[in-house]
Amino acid sequence: NEDQEEQEENEEKGESRGKILQRHKREWKALRTSLGDMKAHKKAIGERTLAKKSEKKQVGKDIKTAVEEMKQRHAQELADFDKKDQEKKERQMSS
Repeated sequence: NEDQEEQEENEEKGESRGKILQRHKREWKALRTSLGDMKAHKKAIGERTLAKKSEKKQVGKDIKTAVEEMKQRHAQELADFDKKDQEKKERQMSS
C-alpha cells in the first residue's frame, strides 16, 4: 500500500528513469545498512539453545525477504515506467 502511494507520487512528479534509478540506489544503500545491522544481530545470537537457533533462522529469513521484496518492487517500478514511457511515445507518434 505504501509502495503504491509512492509510485503514484512519482508518476505525478513525472520522475525520469534516471531519477528512479538514483532513488533505487539510495534505497539499496539504506537496505544494505539495515541488513548489516541484522547480520550483526544474527551473528551475536549464537546457537546454544533451540530458541536462539530458531531466532537466528528467522533473522536470516527476514534478510532474504527484505532483499527479494526490494528487487521485485524495483523491477516492477522500472517495468511500469517503461510501459508508460512506451505508451507516451506511441501517442506522440500517432499524433
